[in-house]
Amino acid sequence: MKRILLVLFVTIAALWRIGAQEEGEEIVRLIPLEAELTPEEQLLLAVSSKDYPVTPGDVYRLTFLLANETVSNEIVVESDYTLNLNIFGSVNAENMTFAELKPIAEKRIADAYPRSLPSLNIISVGIFQVLVKGEVPKTSYVQAWGLSRLSSVIPDNLGAYSSIREVGIISRDGILRKYDLFKALQLGIISEDPYILPGDVIIVYRRGRQAEIRGEVFRPGVYQLLSNEGFRDLINIYGRNFTNRADVTRIRLDRYADERARTYYFDFSKGIPASLELKDNDVVTATVKSATLPIVFFEGAVVPPPTEAEVVLAEAEEVGVEPYNRVLHPFIEGESLLDALLTVQDSLATAADLSNAYLIRDNNPDPIPVNLERLLYNYNPTEDIALQPFDRVIIPAVRFTVSVLGDVDRAGIYPYVPRKTYSYYLSLAGGIPPGEPTDYITVLDENDRQRSLDAPIEPEDRIIVTSSLIPVAGAVYDPGSYPFVPGKNFEYYIQLAGGIDPELNTNNKVSISGHEGDTVDPDTVIEPGDRIFVETNDFAYNFNRYFPIVTTGIAFILTMIEIVNLLSE
Repeated sequence: MKRILLVLFVTIAALWRIGAQEEGEEIVRLIPLEAELTPEEQLLLAVSSKDYPVTPGDVYRLTFLLANETVSNEIVVESDYTLNLNIFGSVNAENMTFAELKPIAEKRIADAYPRSLPSLNIISVGIFQVLVKGEVPKTSYVQAWGLSRLSSVIPDNLGAYSSIREVGIISRDGILRKYDLFKALQLGIISEDPYILPGDVIIVYRRGRQAEIRGEVFRPGVYQLLSNEGFRDLINIYGRNFTNRADVTRIRLDRYADERARTYYFDFSKGIPASLELKDNDVVTATVKSATLPIVFFEGAVVPPPTEAEVVLAEAEEVGVEPYNRVLHPFIEGESLLDALLTVQDSLATAADLSNAYLIRDNNPDPIPVNLERLLYNYNPTEDIALQPFDRVIIPAVRFTVSVLGDVDRAGIYPYVPRKTYSYYLSLAGGIPPGEPTDYITVLDENDRQRSLDAPIEPEDRIIVTSSLIPVAGAVYDPGSYPFVPGKNFEYYIQLAGGIDPELNTNNKVSISGHEGDTVDPDTVIEPGDRIFVETNDFAYNFNRYFPIVTTGIAFILTMIEIVNLLSE
């Protein structure tokens, strides 16, 4: 029956608490809640604890032998701490623990009946109510039992301005004692967290200043300060000092108590001034050193965090382009590219072309090639690079497609299939149309380098079918005719011809002739029928090239003069 009443009481209290929270009542938990114990658990704790006090409502069982028969009586502790032992009289157990009461009661039985083997045991613990008032959302009665401490009965009754630094208890004899729960919970001074007794009245006072310490301290949190405590106490005593990751040169203070909220910054590298004060609701933040570290960017075939990725994909789809992503990495001075890559490697896209990555640096106009694939799997310290602030590591993406262009039936882009040659993709493109005079097939990789026709096709290769050749002559290493590739300028064909020979051409002068013999602007793309000539300034070369023309012209002029002379005779 008692257990049923206890469960009913706890249920009603829980429902009242839920209702209070639904009404918007703010309950501030500045101290931890004691776990709710079942009656069985309370009984086990009372039996095992030498500090369990005799409490009104306790039920004890007294057993002893009388004429070789076991006699058992249940004894209830009265509200005035009296135990009625029937024929053995009564005992006043006020201010006694059960461990102190037990031998007294058992001795009284043993004195009356020698060799009766008396035993006094707890079979149920008493519960009682204490009044909680003061700076609390509502004055209320709180349930307690013999081992309830102050810190376990008031958490649900604290408000935003309740103090845990000054909590009073008026005992049943009218004496007021004050306690500091912070010292009990944080500093381990147990005397500041006393057991609650029947008849106690708990008074919660209004708190004074309150400040918060965040970031790189050993114990961040919100703390209530005493009147003589300041900035140094908040950090050294409450926050337990800075960690070695804290940037003590840039400690932030957010102050709200003034007429207008304001932020201040302090340099505590030489210590914290004792004169620096705190105001109510100040927030002190010790940022981590990495918060002010320089950064590098990994761009291209990288995957940003999921929320950012959704935005990037949506924007890319809207404008009709492939997404280009960026991931930033804060780094410490002296950190190498490999270390940064290992940190962000989970952000690499599956299509990342690590072998063709490059680095862009502000003070270097030319990109720096970096083979990230070799750096990851075949590390060579000489190939690693020390990072500089705002370096950009560009990682291109491999598109698993192959383009077929030119004189085919269905030019377009086709899915890549490993270990296939160009003929496979030509068949997908419908082959070469009948009647087309197509004699040349060129395979170019993603860097416009020509690939052997016998080699397997790789992703992003382009297969170009054309019947046109572009002649390249003059001061190049390998003059000749090369297959026409749409969209290329003269520089592409000069590279196919081995490049300009600097001994024959020192000014990079190039002339282009159209299919009708007209001069073509070098800035335009090359069209079928165009001819490229790299001018030479070498005398021997020019002499050998132009001397036959000159001599032929002179001979022709002399012949014409002689004919005219003969006719005039």
